[in-house]
Amino acid sequence: MGNRTIASTIFIAVFALALSGLADPPSKKAEKTYKIHGFLGESSMVAAPNKTVTLFDADSNKALANTNSNLFGKYAFKKLLPGHYLVKVGDKVMEVYLIDKDVRLDIDLSAKDGTMNYAAGAAAQAAKPTEKEGAVTPPGKPGGDVDLAKQITGKYYSYTGGSTLSGGGGSESQIAFCPDGSYFESYESGYYGSGQWGQAGQSRASGTWSIQGTIESGTITITYANGKQQTVPYQTTGERGCYKFDGRLYCYNGACD
Repeated sequence: MGNRTIASTIFIAVFALALSGLADPPSKKAEKTYKIHGFLGESSMVAAPNKTVTLFDADSNKALANTNSNLFGKYAFKKLLPGHYLVKVGDKVMEVYLIDKDVRLDIDLSAKDGTMNYAAGAAAQAAKPTEKEGAVTPPGKPGGDVDLAKQITGKYYSYTGGSTLSGGGGSESQIAFCPDGSYFESYESGYYGSGQWGQAGQSRASGTWSIQGTIESGTITITYANGKQQTVPYQTTGERGCYKFDGRLYCYNGACD
């Protein structure tokens, strides 16, 4: 009799535990988050630092967050759930749909619709007259191996540097090989110390480009708007989309549009 009572008690306890488990809702996995980030420019050639950028929920028009562009014109909103957003800076309002990946949104404050057009900026610079040669013919397509140029075309980004609690510095560089034959580059360096950012150097240039070699290695000849030429060796690193241009590591950062 005692054994039956113990068995019944155990059965009731197990049954109650099972019911408890069924009653509890299944645990939900944390939903993946993404970011909206990009570059603010006074134009496609000049960064716009320390500009206030506001993120809105597009459906309710409610402001969600504010941030400022940094020394290099960069800004970012992180840990965002998929959704419909608006990014506002000055009188520019840009619409963004976050679905299943981060979104890079570059904004040109001088453009009517805010759209950043690196290719147009580079072509405009290349078309300016120079003291030595007069007007430069606007590019139509890259020179050299046309099929290879189609594979290399795009924007590439590089960053080097580091920082400590007391200070540090770094530099970032972007180069663009555009399908219309125009070339654009920007280089900026900065430092951090005594609680403040400082700018150590900045440069921008544009022109046209031509390429010879293979997808693994070769040379790119850049003809700048002032008539100067530079031959840059390139070599793949083995990582998809990444190359060493003149010894510096760059990785693909989107189409040159």
